[in-house]
Amino acid sequence: QLAFSGALPGYSFYLVDEQGQLVTHTNGKGELLIAGKGLALGYIGQPQLTGQKFVDLGLPEGVQRVYKTGDIFQYDENMRLNYRGRVDNQVKLSGHRVELGEIESLAETVSGVTRFVAEPRKEQLTGFYTATDNPEVIEKAIKAELEARLPWYMLPTQYIHVAALPLNANQKVDRKALHAINAPTDLPPANKERESETFTYYKTQIQLAWRDAFDSDIDENANCFDEGMDSLRVVSLLVAIEA
Repeated sequence: QLAFSGALPGYSFYLVDEQGQLVTHTNGKGELLIAGKGLALGYIGQPQLTGQKFVDLGLPEGVQRVYKTGDIFQYDENMRLNYRGRVDNQVKLSGHRVELGEIESLAETVSGVTRFVAEPRKEQLTGFYTATDNPEVIEKAIKAELEARLPWYMLPTQYIHVAALPLNANQKVDRKALHAINAPTDLPPANKERESETFTYYKTQIQLAWRDAFDSDIDENANCFDEGMDSLRVVSLLVAIEA
């Protein structure tokens, strides 16, 4: 996982959020902007792209010309910068902005995972992965890691092990080709174990949504109305689930 403490001498790094505001606090996340003596003047013969990528950033000490890298970084507790993905690799799922690169970088920290790609597919967030050893064991390890580190809406709803990820002519992952890969849940006959895992997954999502909406936990066998459920809280829970 890519991480570093700061810029080289003569350069400055800044993080800005989606509104272009500076991010300066621990765990803050935003796009990385670079300024400094080696900054280029722009793209030759491409004024529109130059205007998009080279911008003026308002700082307390004045306006600074910066380059928008398109990379998402996040400060950790020690204010080190940790790579989280690409701005152009963000998607909107169920009302939430999801950074696919953050999911991918976390999954690839799991021992035995050689490559992991998260991609919305057939209205589901799917994790495609290659592994060095037993895929079933590694898949469980990936799930455990992601569930421990990510909010519920960023968790893939299915995982597909592949021998190799499809690549395009530039040797980058061909995300469109991923949509043609059949998952075990796409194929008959129904797998009872898979159905049980799917049920458990969605049950967990509802419990997590309850926690997000009401800041408390609920047992799967509890009566919602005994837990204080009313019409207003039903709406809040539905919003959390659909989000």
